[in-house]
Amino acid sequence: LRLGVTADSDDFTADTALELEFLTALVWAPVEESRRVVHALVGDRSVRAVSDQPLDAIPLSSALFLSPTHQAVFGAVVDLVDTDTPLTPTLVAERVTARGDHNRAQRTLLDMAAPTRAPLPGGVEVSHLAEKITDGWYRRGYIALTMRMQEHTRASEPGELAGAWRDLSTHQASAERRWRGVHD
Repeated sequence: LRLGVTADSDDFTADTALELEFLTALVWAPVEESRRVVHALVGDRSVRAVSDQPLDAIPLSSALFLSPTHQAVFGAVVDLVDTDTPLTPTLVAERVTARGDHNRAQRTLLDMAAPTRAPLPGGVEVSHLAEKITDGWYRRGYIALTMRMQEHTRASEPGELAGAWRDLSTHQASAERRWRGVHD
């Protein structure tokens, strides 16, 4: 599983609630707005065809969502956007089923189809929620980075620490470029 790192269980609960709100807003937003947001987050299909690691977008292999179920639903959303298929709860559910994730995603799909806290009409909040999702991904990356460096300080030879820090700093710079790219 590609799980992100959170500071505590309250953060996990708040972040996964935000993820569901974002996914719901995304499928209820106008087609062009949804497409624009997905392309801002992960790049369009042509960019991803050239490289799985877009320079100014988040790679699909990254743990953008804490919930594996939300990650699976977002994968279905990306599939639909890539084929110029409109996003609707029904079409997203069909794609999730085709990807083999329907059983674990059933509750999420029901929540998206009949939200108790419906998104605002016209998709006005989807960009804002996408920024918050990206901010959470970026913040969790720093938590993971510091945890990795702590592990290096325990397990690596002293002469290897500077190289480990340099490698992690390169990774951080790439994440920052992607975070800025999404926000731009």
